This record gives sequence, C-alpha cells and structure tokens, in this order.
Amino acid sequence: MRRLMLLAVCLGGLIARSAAAQTDPTPDLIGIYLDQAGTVNCTESPAPYTLVPLYLVAANLSEPSGLAGWEAGIFTDPETLPVPLMLTAPLCDFGCELPFLHVGLAEALPRAPTMVLARLSLIYTGGPVKLLLGACEPTSFPDDPGPGYAAGDNPGRLVRLRAASTVIVDPQHPDRLLVCVLGAPDWCTPLPDWPAVETSTWGALKQLYD
Repeated sequence: MRRLMLLAVCLGGLIARSAAAQTDPTPDLIGIYLDQAGTVNCTESPAPYTLVPLYLVAANLSEPSGLAGWEAGIFTDPETLPVPLMLTAPLCDFGCELPFLHVGLAEALPRAPTMVLARLSLIYTGGPVKLLLGACEPTSFPDDPGPGYAAGDNPGRLVRLRAASTVIVDPQHPDRLLVCVLGAPDWCTPLPDWPAVETSTWGALKQLYD
C-alpha cells in the first residue's frame, strides 16, 4: 500500500493527511477507505445520487496466524441517511449485520499487509457524510472498547485494532473515531507521495473478494 490518508482534527475543521501503513511500525490498524488498497479515505465531491463503494481494511496485523474473526461498530454522521449504509460483501459466516459486526470465519483469514475485511456501499445524496468506527455492543474488549480481532490459530486470543487515523475522537461522538469523509472539500488537502511498497501477497488476498 503506497499510503494511508489520515484525518486530523483542527480548530477550523478536519484536514486529510497521509501515512503509509506498511512503512508505519504501528501494528493492528483499521480504517474505512474508498479503495481496496487502503489509500484514500477522503473525497471532495462524489457525484450526487451515485453508489460509492467503501472498504473496511485492516493492516499490519501483529498475529502471524492471521485472524479467525473480527468485530467493529460502523456508524455514519448524519446517523440517518436517505439510504442507509449497506454491507455488500462481508467475508463472514455469521455476525454480519450493521452497525455492530461480530464476524466469525469458518477458516482463518491469512495475514497480509492489507486485508479487506468487508465491502460497504453508500448512495451519496449530497452534503458531508462522515464514517466512524467504534466498539460493538456488546464488546469483546470491555476494558478498552473498540474494534478488534481473534487470532487465526487461537480465537480466544483477542487483539485490539486501532484506527489508521490521527483523529483521537470525533468531537460529536467521543466514543468513536472518524476514519472516512465524503463530500467535504474543506476537509481534504493534497497528499504527498510516499515510496511504493511491494505487496506480493495482495493479489492472492484480493481474489477472495472478487
């Protein structure tokens, strides 16, 4: 993955920034992106009344055995949209219902530099739309609520996922992290180029979702 675009809270609004997950030593990252490679999480002006594909992407898993399941709360602001956010292609066998996803897998998903956990879609009808990540209800991480996953070789070993974002909290939702913004020109800025990082395993992983 060449870069991860990040969001930072500023006094005048929100500004998109970038960082490369595969060159970032931080393990166990998660975010919502407009591409499967996890490079874009802010768009200035989607065409109104068009379907916008979105991807829940994990990166830099610390567990070499991959993951046997995962959980995350996925939310929108405004909370009520003309057409609700849709889960279009989860890789799961149960627990696949928004906004609280407790996802179990029949077989562990092998670790890769970037991993698409779910595909979502949203019919954009205008105005700023924020996508946020938070804890499930109930959560498997009561002492540190938030997204997380179960190790591929031991579902009883749980690991927290941290949002791939410089945002600590969304001012209007202190228990959630702002990870993607649609239709907000003032919140997106040009991104610097990051060195290319080879991802030889990405092609094989991507085939699971095509």
